[in-house]
Amino acid sequence: MTHAALSSEDPRTERVKHALRNTLFIALQNEPLHQLTVSTLTRKAKVSRGVFYKHFETLDDLVVDTLVQKIEGALANTFPFREGPIPYLQALFHFVTLHRQIYIHIYPSKASEKIHQDFQQRLDPVCYYYAKRAITQGFVATETALDTTMVFLRGGLLALLEDWIKRNPYHSAAQAEQEAEHFVRLILQFLEPEMFQTA
Repeated sequence: MTHAALSSEDPRTERVKHALRNTLFIALQNEPLHQLTVSTLTRKAKVSRGVFYKHFETLDDLVVDTLVQKIEGALANTFPFREGPIPYLQALFHFVTLHRQIYIHIYPSKASEKIHQDFQQRLDPVCYYYAKRAITQGFVATETALDTTMVFLRGGLLALLEDWIKRNPYHSAAQAEQEAEHFVRLILQFLEPEMFQTA
């Protein structure tokens, strides 16, 4: 395929996907996934069903594509770590806290399973950083314990986040932002205790 063909095709494809992603993202803030249909979504996005199925096999596929794209945008410029993983961690949990209603609305579904897996993978660099540091500082005895420590950290962070989402509803974006900061602070008290030590 020539450069000319790419330039004439890709922008149109991206516009269609952008319209579908944004329409879905707005819809999921107000409705559970199981109440949405391809017909309703394509009508709101002003895209035909045929065009939808050209790019996505199912609505679940669009959900995964949309949330992955949105979260990658939120994490832009925070990875790879320059001065540790704190900005990355803050951006990650801020995004999820701000859009918690969407995460609630996609559960349970095939999409939620894939998003859960994607979130685990996004936590891996943070877990690796702190597991490696634990070995360096002598808290973990050997390199062979690295994977075990990562599993422990990942499981703990996921459990905290899931509990946080379910137990702490918010009523405004400003309140969500405050709660996200509070949540990250709780995590950092465990991961970075020296930040909170007073002389």
